[in-house]
Amino acid sequence: MAEEEKEEAPEKEEEQSEEEAAPDLIKNAEKAAKILKEENDRTEKLVREMREIETRKILGGKSEAGAGPEKKEEISDEEFAKKLQRGEVPMDDLLSKKRK
Repeated sequence: MAEEEKEEAPEKEEEQSEEEAAPDLIKNAEKAAKILKEENDRTEKLVREMREIETRKILGGKSEAGAGPEKKEEISDEEFAKKLQRGEVPMDDLLSKKRK
C-alpha cells in the first residue's frame, strides 16, 4: 500500500504542474492572438491605403500602365553641337546613340 501511495504522488505533482502551466499557455496564446490580430488590422489598413493611392494614380492619369516610351526630341546637327559645347547633352546620349 505504501508503494501505491509513492507512485500516485509523482502523478499528482505532474498533474498539478500541468494545471499550473495551462493558464500560462492560455495567456500566451491569447497574447499571441492579440498581436496577430493587431498586425493583420495594420496590414489591412496599409493595403486599403495602397489601393486608394493606385486608384488615384489611375484616375489622375499618372499610372505607368499604357505609358509608351519617352519620345526624345529630334534636333539638328548644328543645335546638337551647340548643346554639346554648352555641356547640355547627357553622357548617355553621347555613348548610346550614333549621330546620323
